[in-house]
Amino acid sequence: MMMEKCQKSLMEAAVQTFEDLGMMLLNEELTDDQKEAKKEASVMVTFSGPFSGRLEITVFGEITEKLARNISGSEELSSDILPLDALGEIANVICGNVLPKIANVRDIFHLTSPAPLNSEQTDQDAEMVMIADSHLGLEDGRAEIKLLIDETAGKTLESVPQ
Repeated sequence: MMMEKCQKSLMEAAVQTFEDLGMMLLNEELTDDQKEAKKEASVMVTFSGPFSGRLEITVFGEITEKLARNISGSEELSSDILPLDALGEIANVICGNVLPKIANVRDIFHLTSPAPLNSEQTDQDAEMVMIADSHLGLEDGRAEIKLLIDETAGKTLESVPQ
């Protein structure tokens, strides 16, 4: 039951953030072109509080420049880093919106600044468990969002009133 709540909460937060902040058209059923799009970028936001973990977003296709333009409201991008910053902001907002939905709304979480996600697995990754993931079609590409928590947090989440 808790996993279903986490899954639904992540999807709602992701859809709302990409639509409202990113001003992108979404579809939950991926087209063949979206499925075949090449990986563009990955970012993560880590968090700590009643439980710790991270939210990861990987986008496929040419998504980050469009996000940066939509978020900044400008057609001209001033830096090559800006598109990755825009994806980081999306990750930050999704994480900030999903945590109160799966934990007690009064719980306080501390989020780190978004950072690029490298593909190397660490010892800490072995202690992480994915509790929800979402796949969204974003115009000519797609986004994959994962919410991971430390494996000891399962007991904390199970004790949260529904």
